[in-house]
Amino acid sequence: MKTSIKTSTSSMTAVPKPLKFLRPHYETLTKLQEDWPEGDDKTSLADVLSVIGMTFSDDERQDTLKYRLLAPSSDIISWGHEYSRHLALEIGEVYGKRIVADEDTKDLVDLALILVPTFLQSNGEADAVDLMSELEIIEQLPNYVDENTYARVCLYMVSMVNLLTYPDNELFLKTAHDIYITYKQYTQAMVLAIRLNDIDLIKADFDKAQDPALKKQLGFLCWGGFSRRAFSNWSAMLWLALPGMIMIQAEYMAFEVLTLFSSRFGASYLAAQSVLVTLTAISYQIPFPISIAASTRIANLIGAGLVDAAKTTGRLASFYHRDQESLFMVRIAQGLLHMGKGTMSVNPFHTDRQVLSRVSAGGILAVLVAMIDAKSFITSDSHYLLYFLVTAMHPRFLVTLGEDLKPLKVNVRVGQAVDVVGQAGRPKTITGWQTQSTPVVLAYGERAELEDEEYISLNSTLEGLVILKKNPDWEGAK
Repeated sequence: MKTSIKTSTSSMTAVPKPLKFLRPHYETLTKLQEDWPEGDDKTSLADVLSVIGMTFSDDERQDTLKYRLLAPSSDIISWGHEYSRHLALEIGEVYGKRIVADEDTKDLVDLALILVPTFLQSNGEADAVDLMSELEIIEQLPNYVDENTYARVCLYMVSMVNLLTYPDNELFLKTAHDIYITYKQYTQAMVLAIRLNDIDLIKADFDKAQDPALKKQLGFLCWGGFSRRAFSNWSAMLWLALPGMIMIQAEYMAFEVLTLFSSRFGASYLAAQSVLVTLTAISYQIPFPISIAASTRIANLIGAGLVDAAKTTGRLASFYHRDQESLFMVRIAQGLLHMGKGTMSVNPFHTDRQVLSRVSAGGILAVLVAMIDAKSFITSDSHYLLYFLVTAMHPRFLVTLGEDLKPLKVNVRVGQAVDVVGQAGRPKTITGWQTQSTPVVLAYGERAELEDEEYISLNSTLEGLVILKKNPDWEGAK
């Protein structure tokens, strides 16, 4: 029966004829299997019933898992990938029921660990990670990945972190970090160590790198250097520091607390677009203090460095030309939009928007609180609070360097970033690209990749300062 079912059809869409003939007899076969004495025949029948139960049995019975446990086998993949996925689904359902009932789950874990290698071998990294996550054994995943699967596994795990809560999110990051360290991907590991905010782990990763050029690249990831804009007009800052601290400590208003809660809004594209449209309309309709906050937030939160936001603030400037204080705030917004002639931006995220800088986020949040009542703060005597934005200012360009840290001009493709998590094969990570020579400015949502393999990037993301190393296997010149 097993041989007939496996070989009856080669089509992925056609149902094998033996299964069609066995469907009316499914209940009879299950009763027969229970009545048979222990032996190889009973085990083989349970193996067949496990496959038939995938489509014929009641979902509440979990017959696929039930008969698979009665017929242990390491050759589960011979029944096909869909059977393995259905079995993994039932393992997760039964595991949850046993946890609630405080029953043993060792047999489920052992069966799951048989399925994990089959998933990894058939480009089912997402299924493997989901199964181990459901069974709370994700820390065992490094034992099953190899040099061909670790990159896709870690990419999927890191993408899941944003959907998890503590402590699962940190467990996923630590597991992915350990996998990267095992395969000597130190830049990816350093990014995860920074996300974990673990100083000891960051130091350990830095010490493990032996290549001097790689150490320099890790240094660029950990610290971006000083900004000259943080050292301008210090005289005004110093004599206003103490009064400013007293004023900040004295202010405690419910409206400001609500502003802190508003920082929990998601940063997805649709949410940002909704806020932009709403604030743009409100800025023309509501009283002076709130219109100041609305017009400036368009630049601070959404539009720093974007052309569309610059057009919006330009229209606001013509609307507020009679109100000097409102016009002053609009000019501030325009200044944020045109920082460095478009080469700088205000963004707390870096490394392909994977890592949140807590210092940068704190600086932006401080300015947002002041913008709640801009008339009493920014347009009054506390304009120095705008200096907090310096913590989130950074260049938007990509600069490639040689191992000696001298500028190295190479061709790169710059295009819109594409999410390739869970996609089979080696899909393109950018679309609609244009070939340019470094240094190059990257707009929001854009990603860069090297045009050819003449150089090897020591950083996993082409962003900011990137050190390139000559590829010893490059034969393009020949």
